[in-house]
Amino acid sequence: MSTRWKASHEFATPIPYGSGPTAYATIGVTLVLKGQQIVQADHEFATDDGLSEGEVAGISREALGVVFELLTYLSGQTTRGGKIVLEPLQVGVPAAQTTMLFALPGTARIVTPTRLPAENQLLADQRLRTWLNLANEARRPASDVDAIRNYYMIWEDMFGRPQKGSGAAEELKFVRDFVSHGSVGNSDLLSFLNRELGPGPTPRPYEPLNPAHQTFLTTRREWARGLVEGEINKRL
Repeated sequence: MSTRWKASHEFATPIPYGSGPTAYATIGVTLVLKGQQIVQADHEFATDDGLSEGEVAGISREALGVVFELLTYLSGQTTRGGKIVLEPLQVGVPAAQTTMLFALPGTARIVTPTRLPAENQLLADQRLRTWLNLANEARRPASDVDAIRNYYMIWEDMFGRPQKGSGAAEELKFVRDFVSHGSVGNSDLLSFLNRELGPGPTPRPYEPLNPAHQTFLTTRREWARGLVEGEINKRL
């Protein structure tokens, strides 16, 4: 036996709405607007009987994960924090609602109106949620090193390991390798680092307290963001 539910995910901070669909029927979600702001995501779905309300709420948040990551990615506004109102949808039975608060740390960058993609674009690739999550984490106050690693993970997941001579893709791998390996002895990578940072030792270690290395990573972090988010945006 199963029970149908309506879960209303109320956002702690409204998200500016720009354009695009406000419902994705395949996953049963409708975005609720108040003026030009998204204030809530309503989700209708079915679960097995006997689950706790916390488990039901968790199932809903998992099912809508790609939507929440998308809203964060497109707007710059976190969807973390707020409350969930659960309501069983039973014909002929008065609805009993349960409200659960959830609070997760989150920050916003520059907040912009969301321009939501069509459903076929949103659901075209099962890996989209992972890419959006990694990109969102890279935007938060993470270190330059962690951001570079996230961007490289997205790129490799999309296209595989960059080949020699592949231009920007190979450079992204070089930057990731520089901060992820204790020392670097690969001749191609050393040539890249010597060109970017000036002549150095062989093997060449990454030095977190070296100002030149810090400046290099900060610059390359923004470069990597533009490179990777450009590919994500093609899919939205």
